[in-house]
Amino acid sequence: MARKQTRRRKALSSLMERRRQCRKRTHLRVVHRIKLFSANQAESPAESSSAL
Repeated sequence: MARKQTRRRKALSSLMERRRQCRKRTHLRVVHRIKLFSANQAESPAESSSAL
């Protein structure tokens, strides 16, 4: 009985770790997109001001 519980806990922990890794990846992607967007704005301030 205890063995089954430990196995289940291991599976849960690995699943949570995978989820955390996925979240990290998506967060990095979002940060990269924001950086690119800000860089584009810095390059063309006239366009951004006209857009605003």
